[in-house]
Amino acid sequence: MAKTKRYSKTSLGRHQTQCKVCQHAKKTEIEDAWVGWASTDSIAVKYGVGCDSLRRHMRFFDFFAKRQRNLRAALEGFVERALETVEPTASALIQAIRTLGELNSRGELITKMETTSINDLFERMSSSELKTYAESGQLPGWFQSSVGAVQTESEK
Repeated sequence: MAKTKRYSKTSLGRHQTQCKVCQHAKKTEIEDAWVGWASTDSIAVKYGVGCDSLRRHMRFFDFFAKRQRNLRAALEGFVERALETVEPTASALIQAIRTLGELNSRGELITKMETTSINDLFERMSSSELKTYAESGQLPGWFQSSVGAVQTESEK
């Protein structure tokens, strides 16, 4: 289904004549700061525009989508501030750094999946482990930790 535009082309002229951001000499700088995850309040104060006007402008030109795609800037800012001003918890800092590593060059979150070949794991089993598995269906502990949670017949 195609995305419908919230505003018609005829309202573009009306928006531009009434919008404080559109009329501002540093319009592009304002838009770049907002897409780069600077706070709406700080932008409004720095450039002398109202928060509501700023949000309306960003919504009209669909800057919310651009901002959401730019998660890298938000996370980098968080990590930088955390390291400079706050004593972050180790888990919060590690999670932010980990998430940064999962972002591609376009700022999109890419979930990486590791795969384990079951055949490779069976080849690593000793002959006694293979015999135990054949007789009782019991896998060695190292096998289960390599694959993750393995549900046995008795647990189903």
